[in-house]
Amino acid sequence: MIDEIEKNDKEIRILGAAQDLFSRYGLRKTSIEEIAKSAGLGKGTVYLYFRSKEEIFDAVVQRFSETLTERLRMEIADVHTYSKKIEQYIITRLTFMNETIRTNGLTAEVMNEASCTPAMLKARTKFGAQHMGLLKQIIDEGMKAGEFETTDSEVAAMAIFVGMDGLEKPWSFPGRQLPLEDKARALIELYLVGLKKRT
Repeated sequence: MIDEIEKNDKEIRILGAAQDLFSRYGLRKTSIEEIAKSAGLGKGTVYLYFRSKEEIFDAVVQRFSETLTERLRMEIADVHTYSKKIEQYIITRLTFMNETIRTNGLTAEVMNEASCTPAMLKARTKFGAQHMGLLKQIIDEGMKAGEFETTDSEVAAMAIFVGMDGLEKPWSFPGRQLPLEDKARALIELYLVGLKKRT
């Protein structure tokens, strides 16, 4: 039992240190030695848990994606109308990404590098499918309840998921920097006006 607790503690320390370093310097500029030092562990100990920094990066990305997905599910579960569920999805996702970028000091360079890695592409495929499935379910149920009207709920879900990408990153539009509330309001108005059933 103690060994298992110690093992989990070390893995958490490794992933926490790695997340901090990857956020500041990116995958390419971060080494196993730096991760080990930041975690307060020997380099050999890190290799007992992970075979490479790429594997560590993969674990960090998976943990991040799981945390976001779980938060989305929790926030949406307590909302009773389907329009509000879509609103809550947009607000929660934008807020989570904004907090992550601000807290970890993520830059455009680091994010752009990360977006091209196999780990990020794998996570986007897996969790993107989950998010679009969640959105499709909300839209389908909203159509049954008479709130929404669309010819293809899968395409509508994909449009919401993909359309949010640009506004999540503050450097996407170097000119005007919109407050989080304005981004959320613009997306909510755009998507819900299009989805709401015509009377």
